Amino acid sequence: MRIFSKFLFLALIILGSISCNQQQEQKKVKVDIKPGFEKYILGFTSGDQLSRATTFTIRFQQSVNDSIVEGQEVEKEVFEINPSVKGKAVWINSRSIEFIPNEPLKSATIYTIKFHLSNFMDVPKENAVLEYQIRTINQDYQYIEKGFDAYDNNVTLLKYEGKIITADLANDENVEAMIEAQFADKKQSIVWKHEPGGRVHHFTVDSLERKEDAQKLLLQINGKSIGVNRKEEFTLKVPGLKDFEVLSVQAYNRKSQYVEIVFSDLIQANQNLRGLIYFDQYRDVTFIIDNNKIKVFPSKKLTGENNIH
Repeated sequence: MRIFSKFLFLALIILGSISCNQQQEQKKVKVDIKPGFEKYILGFTSGDQLSRATTFTIRFQQSVNDSIVEGQEVEKEVFEINPSVKGKAVWINSRSIEFIPNEPLKSATIYTIKFHLSNFMDVPKENAVLEYQIRTINQDYQYIEKGFDAYDNNVTLLKYEGKIITADLANDENVEAMIEAQFADKKQSIVWKHEPGGRVHHFTVDSLERKEDAQKLLLQINGKSIGVNRKEEFTLKVPGLKDFEVLSVQAYNRKSQYVEIVFSDLIQANQNLRGLIYFDQYRDVTFIIDNNKIKVFPSKKLTGENNIH
């Protein structure tokens, strides 16, 4: 939302949480607005690097329609948007109008918005149309590995877990099209769980059957389906039944600090681990053994970087 302060216009810059890998010289977004609009308009949606889910809101300095009903569609064509965006303008209240696109905007695109102020009040000719621009975020993604885990106490079957975090809203189906997994020379099914908001996408490659010798899981990631020109490939070792290995290590900084270590095989519940696992800062630790997982709790709260041995 752009806020007017006399003749000073403050641009709101919303940065994506994931930046592009390559810096590109971008065309500047128009931020200079003609003087005089601050008399009639309190603020409007504007900025650089906005989400594809952005809607366009205009807020007047005073009420322009005391008889409106919230959510009522604006009868007049008051927004011109280029590139063209289909949608509808509705009243938020007697002082505010919102244009809601039918579909998310395009990524990495500059939109020019013209709002016909003269449809609502008498204004000088030079203030009849408010014109400004916004730019949407360059789509990108980050792949985060959680690692392998077993199914409860069945260590002959493993699953591999990870997640994709996108810089901006992404369609669930398009994200699912990004990843292919191959195990034992066969395409492997992937189970997805998508968080609300369209940016965080968890996946699981399940039912990886361990053999006597180690095998490989091939993970291929292609950003084309979400408009990102990047490919990645990961070859991951699935330990054999004769191998005893650490599958993953994860630190948790909650009410109780602890590190969870996941092994390829079951750990005996009465296993004496004292002196075998410890932190740099503290050797005095306690353990909880749960099948193939060990939770390691420091005796005191850890700060800074710490290695676990």
